[in-house]
Amino acid sequence: LVIASLNTPIADKYLGYSTKKSYNAPIEILTLLKELNVTAVTTATKNVLDKNEKGIKETIENLEKENIKQVGINHESRKDPLVISKNNINIGILSYTTFSNVTMSEKNSYLVNIFDEEDLKKDVEYLKSQNVDFIISYLTTNNEDVLMVDSEQKKITEKLFDAGVNIVLGTGSMVVQEALDETTENGKRLYSIYSLGDFMGSYATDDNLFNVIANIEFKKFYGINDNNE
Repeated sequence: LVIASLNTPIADKYLGYSTKKSYNAPIEILTLLKELNVTAVTTATKNVLDKNEKGIKETIENLEKENIKQVGINHESRKDPLVISKNNINIGILSYTTFSNVTMSEKNSYLVNIFDEEDLKKDVEYLKSQNVDFIISYLTTNNEDVLMVDSEQKKITEKLFDAGVNIVLGTGSMVVQEALDETTENGKRLYSIYSLGDFMGSYATDDNLFNVIANIEFKKFYGINDNNE
């Protein structure tokens, strides 16, 4: 599975394409995503609401037309997390951001998945009801162009792990940050890269030139019962 973080609306050109402060990508970027075999994109990012609700709606529609799955933005109501199955392994995918460039009212707060502990609990419960084997969460935090991980990133990552997430992949910092790899007392392995970097972006500084593509292999082990099955 190829999963990417999408930090921009993909909406009609009449809304205006990206400037330094407001993002919107041409629809042709979807051709590139298809060529890269992208299965799904995580969309709860700081710039995804830059073209307001119209941009959210068109982004969802354009991704659907190209059969690219997404999780993180919603039209009309908040949607369930994404589940993708491959080789008899079920992967649950979450996407959250801690902030948005465009302020949402309580009425339209469903548009982007802003991190909330109650929503996290519901999302994990849903994924467990779908019998997922592993859960990945993408997380955008407000620590841009800083190589050091801050306390908010660590705190929220810990909350994701405590809720049942196995892997946390950070976006939004635009530079590569450290990784965490540990095993709990009960044998559960937890893995995080606090920031993957700015894979396709402005590259304003030398630090922006470095990026990480996480190549993660999942293995599912089957037990043997009394009937040797």
